[in-house]
Amino acid sequence: VGLAAVFLTNIIVVVLLIWKNTRHVEKAVTPILRGIETVSSGQPVSLPEKGELAEINRLLNKSGAFIAKKDSARADWISGISHDVRTPLSVILGFAGQLEDDQTLPISAREQASYIRRQGEKLRSLISDLNLTSRLEYSMQPLRMEKVYLVELARQAVCEFLDSGLEERYEIEFCAGQESESVSILGDEALLKRALGNLIQNSIVHNPQGCRISVSVLCGEAGITVEVADDGAGVSAEKLKELTADHRRLESTDEKLDLRHGMGVLLVRQIAEAHKGTIAMESEPRKGFKTVLMFPVSNF
Repeated sequence: VGLAAVFLTNIIVVVLLIWKNTRHVEKAVTPILRGIETVSSGQPVSLPEKGELAEINRLLNKSGAFIAKKDSARADWISGISHDVRTPLSVILGFAGQLEDDQTLPISAREQASYIRRQGEKLRSLISDLNLTSRLEYSMQPLRMEKVYLVELARQAVCEFLDSGLEERYEIEFCAGQESESVSILGDEALLKRALGNLIQNSIVHNPQGCRISVSVLCGEAGITVEVADDGAGVSAEKLKELTADHRRLESTDEKLDLRHGMGVLLVRQIAEAHKGTIAMESEPRKGFKTVLMFPVSNF
């Protein structure tokens, strides 16, 4: 009986020691796991550099600070380059516009000046997108949140394209459900209009042969949706998979830098997520391209 009691006591002691050590390790490892998750998202981390795992905490703190410093330097570089390019680009656009309007020049020369101006405006738009994407990625873009009526916003975006001298081979249709007219969301009106403008512009840029573009605003139980669709060339299943991948950072492994869709999609995705919305895309070759943005309805 005594031996059995001693044996049982030893087993109980061993089980208690194992349980205590497990709890101790779990308590020490949990902050490290959270720190790794924080570092993986590109954010700095601050863990106490003491105890048995102090060296791991120190290395995690160092890695987080390095990543944050690197991202900050990249954002500053993008902002600086964007600022430096704007001045010479404005000069190019100014002179190109003057040459385009100069009636004393031959028609061919004015057409070349017009082409230079259009390409310069595309470059200016790309630079603006790059700068805004960088600011949204690193939470440097302040959001001016207010009540926004998406029907009116979408109608304005469509009218701006129609009033800008859209070529005849492009058609833009707008429709909205009657129940959507009075529905609002809490958002930044300028950013939301930028997202819609980018989607419409993408349909124009990637369908040089012309296409029909439809913009619609619908209200449902899950929220309010904005759809921008075209009947143009579409994209392959492989390209659609790349576009729908959750790319959150300004990086690419494409050696040819074939980023024709990537920047615009990234910017629209960031704007949607900043408004607690979602983005979905559908496409097939020669069957058009559709992007659906869904936002939660405002409660006020």
